[in-house]
Amino acid sequence: DEPIYWSVADRSVPVPAYAVPLLQGTADWYDKLSTTSRLVNNNNFPWYFRKSPGQFYLQTWHGKPLKKIGRDIPQRLLALSYRDLMEREAQWWDLLLAPDERTGSILCRALGYTGEVLASGYPRNEALLGTDTRVRTRELLGIRPGQKTILYAPTWRDAARDGTGRPVWAGFLEVQEASRLLGPDYVFLIRGHHNVAAQRRIEDHPRALDVTDYPEVNDLYHAADALVTDYSSTLFDYELLGRPTFILAPDLEEFSRSRGLYLDPASDLAHIPLVTTTADLADALRHGLTVRPRAGEAAPLVPGESTKSAADALLAHVPAGVQPNDWRQDG
Repeated sequence: DEPIYWSVADRSVPVPAYAVPLLQGTADWYDKLSTTSRLVNNNNFPWYFRKSPGQFYLQTWHGKPLKKIGRDIPQRLLALSYRDLMEREAQWWDLLLAPDERTGSILCRALGYTGEVLASGYPRNEALLGTDTRVRTRELLGIRPGQKTILYAPTWRDAARDGTGRPVWAGFLEVQEASRLLGPDYVFLIRGHHNVAAQRRIEDHPRALDVTDYPEVNDLYHAADALVTDYSSTLFDYELLGRPTFILAPDLEEFSRSRGLYLDPASDLAHIPLVTTTADLADALRHGLTVRPRAGEAAPLVPGESTKSAADALLAHVPAGVQPNDWRQDG
């Protein structure tokens, strides 16, 4: 059987026991990128990537979008280089994985993909509902038993950039104020979007933990008693746990106008408390952690179904033993 290679940014990144880590940018990484028979990615490969003949490319994408993406957002907000990259990238995909048919349609339109879609759910969400890592993760992060833990995971803003044009942290949770209002029994896990990770400036507070670099977000979902977000796809993932979710979005009107959303939080997501200030969030948390949230849009998962569907697709589309670069040896 062909080994499962796992692309990593550095050697500190943990990989599953069944996988072989490959350091990005090394000669071995370039070789496997062009010769491995099956490719799985949740974003895009570098601009120079070209799929070899015989390779099968499964695109899983990186979440169910709430904010508009790709072709659906105003052209002025999307760099021409990125638009060209995604249009070229989508040509290489053989199968697109989606959590449901509606999201599949959105991704196809927004990313310029016209091929086959497998709307069977996300295997990574099945992992979320599998092993509960709550106790281990909380101990690792130093969270005391009984402490109420709030995960704050906002997305990035197109307009929030530094002098070089890089996206920067744009959080609206005031940890000091929230801690004053809620007391010492609350701890806040702050996770920045990967676009702002290198430029983030997280508020320094004894009850705030920066978990941006924590490698497994599902662990953080398990550790948290509630999620606070805005227009991030984490909203749909966390909802599967049946725990309270809150939307902190003081810039909702401006964000909806400038970038756009696929759902209106006030009406389409009315089961999720929508607040605009830290004080209002504190009030909502006091009440919201004592009641079970209403069912949202997230469809229930059948354990093993999504993973099996994706695995079957990978095995069915590529005969065992295919060598993508055999064509080079033929002249």
